[in-house]
Amino acid sequence: MPVLIRYFMSYSRKAREAVKTVCMDMYSPYFSVVHHCFPHAKIILDRFHIVQLLSRALNKTRVNFMNQSKPHYNKLKRYWKLLLKFEDDLNDQDFKKWVCFPSLMREIDIVHFLVELDPELKATYELYQSLLTALNRKDPDAFLQACLNPDPLISKPMNTAIQSLVERKEAVINALTYSFSNGMIEGTNNLIKVIKCLAFGYRSFIQFKTRILLISNTLVPCRFLNQNHP
Repeated sequence: MPVLIRYFMSYSRKAREAVKTVCMDMYSPYFSVVHHCFPHAKIILDRFHIVQLLSRALNKTRVNFMNQSKPHYNKLKRYWKLLLKFEDDLNDQDFKKWVCFPSLMREIDIVHFLVELDPELKATYELYQSLLTALNRKDPDAFLQACLNPDPLISKPMNTAIQSLVERKEAVINALTYSFSNGMIEGTNNLIKVIKCLAFGYRSFIQFKTRILLISNTLVPCRFLNQNHP
């Protein structure tokens, strides 16, 4: 963090005081950096990281119950993506055959079957869906109400996630008030990591940078000085 502070403090005080908002993840030291360097800035928690925090908490709850439930282990392991899906996006029209289930079912039927297996999983899932709904509607009051009055049956991982959000209440409200997001930056960072991993390293930084620009479609084509060039 001292490196970041030195970097941002290299800008003039006037420039730093002009910063109105900072959108970032939930890494605690970043909060100190923002408060130290940008005294007038409002912190916005990126919505991607809020959803990621909640989905990981629900997934840990599923895994904990799955490891204790041998009769339904395969079902809970195979259909984990459906549990993390926003409930309004679940298919409730088409009946079809699913592995591990003897009869024709819809996606929403599978989810209801799984969450009814365990009270803790059900309570955690319902809170997860309530928070996703509030996020999609950008309703900070409903989001905080769900966080401050959770079902006592929710799992420990979800309770920890909720406490983290409550501690950063102001940043959460800003996330649901402003439209700013780090989505494009996060996507680019992930792309860079994938390129670096697949290449097993680059000898030339220029070639590495060029490939990133080419793959991310951000390389600006040069304009020929000779206007007659085809």
